[in-house]
Amino acid sequence: MIIALPEELRRVENIGLVQEFIRDNLTSKGMIADWVYHDKGGNPHIHLMTALRPLTEEGFGPKYMPVRRPDGKPLREVKSNRHNGDIVYTCWAGNRETMKAWKIAWAQTASRYLALAGRDIRLDGRSHAEQGLDGIAKRHLGPGKSAMMRKGVEMYFAPADLARRRKMTARLLADPEPLLRQLGNERSTFDEMDIARVIHRYVDDPADFANIRARLMASPDLVLLNPQQAGPMTGSMTGRVNGRVTGETREPAIFTTRKILRTEHNMMRSADILSGRKGGFGISDAGRAGAVRFVEGGDNPLKPFRLDLEQIEAIQHVTGGAAVSLLSSVLPVRASRHCLQLRALPGRADIIASWARHFPARLPRGWRRVRYQITNACCVGACLE
Repeated sequence: MIIALPEELRRVENIGLVQEFIRDNLTSKGMIADWVYHDKGGNPHIHLMTALRPLTEEGFGPKYMPVRRPDGKPLREVKSNRHNGDIVYTCWAGNRETMKAWKIAWAQTASRYLALAGRDIRLDGRSHAEQGLDGIAKRHLGPGKSAMMRKGVEMYFAPADLARRRKMTARLLADPEPLLRQLGNERSTFDEMDIARVIHRYVDDPADFANIRARLMASPDLVLLNPQQAGPMTGSMTGRVNGRVTGETREPAIFTTRKILRTEHNMMRSADILSGRKGGFGISDAGRAGAVRFVEGGDNPLKPFRLDLEQIEAIQHVTGGAAVSLLSSVLPVRASRHCLQLRALPGRADIIASWARHFPARLPRGWRRVRYQITNACCVGACLE
């Protein structure tokens, strides 16, 4: 198998992502996995090979294993010509359903690593039909053609492929809303450049591109969270004055969808209701102290580590008696411009904007090239326990 890796992650993060996925889904189930990491031309990916037979004391075992009933006996399929029926076998390495489960697991693991890296990007392991996006699936082009398209090289498609792309364009001209749903499945907030990218996946003609983009920008399901910010010195929206680049930093307009905004509103209402409840799922002081001791010395008794005071206070907070607890942290991420960029969840836009007006004055000296991403985690004590 060839698995593409998120180019937004660093090499060490991608390797950690692959190691966790293989450990949780392959080697933990007794399957041998051999993989190699490649990152050439901005195309990080791995080549993964797995064994199709179990490894036993005598060598490799059978490729197909009998399906067992709850009592441990083989499951049999009764047939008219055999009284006992035939034993039902299944492939030891898995089947089509196993591949679907791997896709879901990969999407969940990769999305978590992207979130930890401060990226508002989500992968979805479901098919387009399962996502409600039936009809906009693309034919795989391969790395060669994809690279040529990214470079703007003129492409010549086979008649069947060309007809398929024209059919796709006609479908999106009639109803471009599936593109907005797809974009909302991938990230909670986005800008006009993100909208242009998702259209360009399917549409090549400039006129059709402009028409679909105009319809999406006028869609009632598109919600403007934060308007485009002009340059503070010149007031330019384009970063140019009289044709010259001003060098000022501009913030693009930020959008979301009504579905995401409604989901966040429901989450906030649920949190408000839980915060008003008395008595949650608190853990006793003895249980909390025992858990801390186990974590501090459990992995390597010869080299124990100690949680600092802030970490201890966070554990006490989320395992207390409240029905809901909130943890907030600020994660520094490298940036290429001398500015402070905040991209928050849709429902927190006003709060974050107010916070950002006061935060720059508190930046330590030398941190001017640091971008901050605010992450929020809402945990229930029982789940953490």
